Amino acid sequence: AISSQNPEIIYVATGDADGSSFFGCYSLGIIKSTDKGQTWEILPTGIEYSQGSFISKLLLHPENDSILYAATSNAIIKTSNGGKHWDVLIDRFNFRDICFKPNDYNVIYATTYSINDGAFLFKSEDGGNSWFIANRWKDASRVKLATTPLESLRLLALCVNKYTSSFGGLYLSDSEGYFWETLLEDTAQYSFLVQAQGFFNLVLEFFPQSRDEFFIGGVWLYRGKLRSNKFIEISKETHVDMHDIKCNPHDGK
Repeated sequence: AISSQNPEIIYVATGDADGSSFFGCYSLGIIKSTDKGQTWEILPTGIEYSQGSFISKLLLHPENDSILYAATSNAIIKTSNGGKHWDVLIDRFNFRDICFKPNDYNVIYATTYSINDGAFLFKSEDGGNSWFIANRWKDASRVKLATTPLESLRLLALCVNKYTSSFGGLYLSDSEGYFWETLLEDTAQYSFLVQAQGFFNLVLEFFPQSRDEFFIGGVWLYRGKLRSNKFIEISKETHVDMHDIKCNPHDGK
């Protein structure tokens, strides 16, 4: 996570959440640089490699680079002073994704991973101080979220089927996660979008300058559009396994 106010400030989550179950790439916490990566310090998160835990995602406040959230395999933790002190906001769940509502950074969405209980969508409306369950996909193990600043109430969710680890459905909410529309059913017809590796690689991201076009993928990367069942593969020139994707908000590339 790189500060939008001061690009010399960088936070990095150690370990590999996607590969941890295969390679033992557990986390030893979060490191921080204040000089564009020339030097680093280990922050006192309380996370150690011997714990066998991992960090799936960091979420840095766009207007205050002292506020950072971390979605971990045990909890969501937060610092409000640049990493000197950390609070556990919610625990007892394996969190795999976390994001802000566009233009309202008190509203935070987070999703969980489980092959037994299904995947939950947690929501906070007070900056993470309190949380409630906004939705549950009982047949999903993992859910990737995407938002767009062009429709601040909009939330797109890509599910992984907990039995096959393949495509488990694509869902849309235009109500901050309270009500959901099924865009694509969990059928073999769309299994190519994830290809039985949803536990390992999964991406979903809106185009910065579009309210209905998005990137989606697992092994390969595709371009799609809301309420359309057509997808264009755009990853033939890249290596397989899509673990993350980010677009430049200024030029959309």
